[in-house]
Amino acid sequence: MIGVITVPTASGPNKNIKDAVDKKVRAGECLQCKKPAAKRGLCSKHHAQFHRALKGIGDQTKAAEFEAKAIAKGIVLAKGYAAEKNDYAKLAAAVS
Repeated sequence: MIGVITVPTASGPNKNIKDAVDKKVRAGECLQCKKPAAKRGLCSKHHAQFHRALKGIGDQTKAAEFEAKAIAKGIVLAKGYAAEKNDYAKLAAAVS
């Protein structure tokens, strides 16, 4: 069974994390450094590190938990999060 993955909420202790993530996404910066973001809010180097760590877990349930915790801590974006922030994605959805 794969766990549900959510982005940080706008209230409670996660508000500061969400604000920091939103600021980095708007700037197009990696969540871990100041390099340009490539995938899931990370530069190529940090995405590769995250991906290796995720794949190294092996067990799907534990990997999903790891990914959910990383998303909640603002370490990586949820899949599709950046696309939702993109005005072109909204425009394309409106015309479809």
